[in-house]
Amino acid sequence: VAQLVGDTFTRHYELYKAHWNRGVRGSVIVCDPLMYPCRSLQFLAAALGGPALAGIIRRMLKKSALNGFPDLTCLKAISQDKKEDITETLLPFSSFKPASKSKKVLTEKLIIPEGTEFHIRFVEVKATDHLQSNQTLWLNYLRSQIDAGVLRVKAKWISDSTE
Repeated sequence: VAQLVGDTFTRHYELYKAHWNRGVRGSVIVCDPLMYPCRSLQFLAAALGGPALAGIIRRMLKKSALNGFPDLTCLKAISQDKKEDITETLLPFSSFKPASKSKKVLTEKLIIPEGTEFHIRFVEVKATDHLQSNQTLWLNYLRSQIDAGVLRVKAKWISDSTE
């Protein structure tokens, strides 16, 4: 799945970027191509697998299901041989910095070592508000096949005073 995503991204990159720059978005799910390098999309596809990815995209294509998708996507890759976290090796955080948004960085494909184990978790973050119905629908759908949940945070306000 990751290879297919990479090939498709590379093949359509220029057209996709041209449409984004012209403001062609309409009712289609389109995100800024400068925001998500090819490697990050491949990483996500590898972590989800084909059936889960297809199901999420199918659900997103329904206009009523666009809202409510969880706030965070947490990804992790573990090497089979050394059982260590190789997430930063596969997907350097530096590739998301604005300075690294060259075409080479954006279209560089992910090379996944044999036997890499992926972990993915979708997280909806809540502080004082409650889950909306569309968020609950998404979480229930995701939980049926992927790790998904709610993170409740409690704000601790720090005074600006120098006391």
